[in-house]
Amino acid sequence: TFGAWPVARMSRNERKVVIQGPACSSSKVLGWFSRDLMSNGTAGTGGGTAATSPEIDVHGFAFNSSVLWDPERWGRYPTSEPDKSQDSMRFVQQVVSEDYSKVKGIPPDCLEIMVWGVDTTPPPAPSSSQQTPGNKRR
Repeated sequence: TFGAWPVARMSRNERKVVIQGPACSSSKVLGWFSRDLMSNGTAGTGGGTAATSPEIDVHGFAFNSSVLWDPERWGRYPTSEPDKSQDSMRFVQQVVSEDYSKVKGIPPDCLEIMVWGVDTTPPPAPSSSQQTPGNKRR
């Protein structure tokens, strides 16, 4: 079983807030949504149609680590190569987006944002042609 919850991302440079997460009825996950609060646009899916699912943020779900270390138990093909973290995360995202019966919404109805992500990248410095005599650095 996987746990999933809403994640909010704020971007200073783009001046926007996007919330992504599971669409729930009680603790049952019905699909996934992505909502841009600045444009009021919402994208989502239900019924297991992963082809139209919004990308699932890895900060929005949790799972037992044996999913990664015991591939046979979870129906993954064993490999002689060491598991690569990117491949493992793609596998987990695929399972979460394809089989909602394996996902439990946290908290019930998934109404609370459980994780906030803030882009703190500073804006680019103005070029010398954009500076006026009053704001040049000394």
